Amino acid sequence: TTVEERGQLVSRIGFTRPDAPLVMWATNTNSFNSPGDGRKTFIARGVSEGKLPEGELAQVLKDEETQFRQHSKAVLELAGRNPEWNFIIKVHPLESVAPYLDLAKGVSNLRVLQDVPIRDLLYHTSVLLQRGCTTATEAWMLGKPVLELDIGTYIMAWAPPEHQNGNEVVRDVDGAEVAIRAFVGGKKVSAEQLSSRESYLRDRYFRVDGRSSERCAEAIDRVLRQGPARIRAVVRAEPAVWGKDEKKRRVCMLKTSLRSLLRFSWRRALSLGDRR
Repeated sequence: TTVEERGQLVSRIGFTRPDAPLVMWATNTNSFNSPGDGRKTFIARGVSEGKLPEGELAQVLKDEETQFRQHSKAVLELAGRNPEWNFIIKVHPLESVAPYLDLAKGVSNLRVLQDVPIRDLLYHTSVLLQRGCTTATEAWMLGKPVLELDIGTYIMAWAPPEHQNGNEVVRDVDGAEVAIRAFVGGKKVSAEQLSSRESYLRDRYFRVDGRSSERCAEAIDRVLRQGPARIRAVVRAEPAVWGKDEKKRRVCMLKTSLRSLLRFSWRRALSLGDRR
């Protein structure tokens, strides 16, 4: 499958200047900005599945609300300041698109998209804006500049430090504008960021060579050839293997340690209170 030609893609989106720099913001606040009763469902499901305590799930929603409001404001201001750039808001598939459509009303150089393949957009994007999103790693594979929008005050980190280290961290609109302008003007991704990207991609995706689908298909075929008993054994074992690997991640180990420490502190405080 080939990527859609830039001029055709940009014209289809509705921009009149196909050669203008293309700045894309990939949203990922799908728990806060979910349709209907999605926020309540997010907490209820998380509690029932034992993912996080209810208080921490509420903190996730609070962080997403901060990100949604701060980043929306930042992108709108960037588009207003730089009419010579084309801006795209690529809405997460699980998010409600309505708030972003309202945001883009009357802004000639801003478009809101949800169904256009992210692959085509990233291929032609000049700079990607995001926070802790997997779209960053997809952009890395194409050698694209990526901004980590650390705009706002957050309770929880969404990605390990090595993910952030592969991006250009900005903490306000002015910093974002300076960074975008530099990359549009020809600035290259730094050697430090490239090194972090390479290490992260190798650790998470094994080998970025375009052959992963073939390797996965071959692995599935090997299991299927071993019969139903082997298939059932693999299916039963996989969640435990994933969970074991997930717990090894530094951010998960830190969260587990902090949670244990807080629980111990509360229990000790309550115990001392009872003695009094």
